[in-house]
Amino acid sequence: MIVSPSQTKKLLLQRCFALAISLTLITLNIYRILCISITHDETGYRITDGYMDLMKNEFASANNHIFHSLLRKFFVETFTENLFFLRLDSLLAQALFLFVSYKLVERLFQKWWLVIPAFVLVNTACPLNFEFWGLSRGYALAIAFTITSIYYLHAYITRHHIKYLLYSLLVAILAVYSNFSCINFFVTLINVVLAYRLLFHLSQTGKSTFLKEALALILGSTLLAALIIVPLTNVLGNGELAYLGNAGFVADTVTSLIKDGILLNSRDPNTINFLIYAIVVVFWVAGIYWLAAYLRILKKGGESSESLRIGITFYLLLATPVVSVVLQFNLFGINYLIDRAAIFFVILFVLHFLYWVYHISINKAIIAASVMWVLLLPAVDNFYKSEFNTHHTRLWWYCADDMAVLKHITNDPINKGKKVKIWVDWSHLPSFKYNISKHYKDNFFPIDEHHSEVIKDTTYDYYFIASSNVPDVHPLYKRDTDVVGGGYILFRKDAVQRVEANTTE
Repeated sequence: MIVSPSQTKKLLLQRCFALAISLTLITLNIYRILCISITHDETGYRITDGYMDLMKNEFASANNHIFHSLLRKFFVETFTENLFFLRLDSLLAQALFLFVSYKLVERLFQKWWLVIPAFVLVNTACPLNFEFWGLSRGYALAIAFTITSIYYLHAYITRHHIKYLLYSLLVAILAVYSNFSCINFFVTLINVVLAYRLLFHLSQTGKSTFLKEALALILGSTLLAALIIVPLTNVLGNGELAYLGNAGFVADTVTSLIKDGILLNSRDPNTINFLIYAIVVVFWVAGIYWLAAYLRILKKGGESSESLRIGITFYLLLATPVVSVVLQFNLFGINYLIDRAAIFFVILFVLHFLYWVYHISINKAIIAASVMWVLLLPAVDNFYKSEFNTHHTRLWWYCADDMAVLKHITNDPINKGKKVKIWVDWSHLPSFKYNISKHYKDNFFPIDEHHSEVIKDTTYDYYFIASSNVPDVHPLYKRDTDVVGGGYILFRKDAVQRVEANTTE
């Protein structure tokens, strides 16, 4: 294929623009990594855990996102334990996602006026994705591996080389190994490959190809089972998946993704309900569209086009896990995935929606381009309002001022030269313990582990509590500082009482 100089120039400009967007997002993420203090569920790193301990997960924690835990241990032991290296694998996952998402939309849409808006939409439609690019959790890796697996699946159905199917399966295994909820995607991948073979028995593929596919699927499933059976059994046995939804797929999964995945900066019920209805309608209308298009080709007895095969494949990637999650709840009582555990649904929906719009107007690309550019405006605006802060994350907003509280206490002259005893609300225990161990080891006594309400023990110098527990504070303590919008409050022992206590000691 001969490419003209003008086409080469356009392609170069397109890639430069995508690179500029990518570098902007990566720079913002690095800044957030360095500014936002440790959050509640990031504190799972224990130097005593060996690689095999993490892989077996005998301590049965759902927060042990295994591949992330392995990489985190490697980076911390190779370099040092600070926020940057604790979160480094998530930053690398962001870079992978940006690269692969661009390569995928470039292959799907080709024209710059389609590629650029599609690339931006994939990267901004779900601001919650961006949250995890800068946190020490496995969700970032899972998201990046999911879209990489889709990229290789697309390569397989367009090029028919078995190596691409193997790549897709291997990367999907890494997605599951980074977050167990992605097992839904892995099972979907297998079913979609089988459905593709059933629906499109292509003339250029024969029995040998089918056998290679079957062998690849069996080997992939066997490898995944060997990796996750033991740790997943431990998680299930510990009841770690009980905190998901049980009201319904739309009520739990879709609603939580809209509230906590997309509209991080808005709680307007009208907007939320509109998006719920729009997503449900698009899902069903698109399904009818692809079914009608397939039946029309089947009736004519002709060969299906590549674009139709891609479109139906993308729809099956979305519809299959929906059906799977619903069946799991109704047959086995496995709760519905919500917010961060279901992020991969957003990626699947956005990719399918963009390609569906493109396929509908395939002979009039200007229509698809218009839709994409129009959607780009609210998506970028929502992303900007949701993510351009360096103070807190959305799901763990309550940890935003933990370091500021510790700094405030240590800077108080009355605490100079002595260790402080502080009682901390259970929701802040992990972050306070981590921050004290790393930054204020000589300023505080070890924090007591507990899951109780405020106690009446007056031996503590400070109480850090939720605002709802203010009535339970002993009269000896005075209100000192309100943080995170008044959601949490620091109380200190009356100064006279503290001086008398210190004198007695």
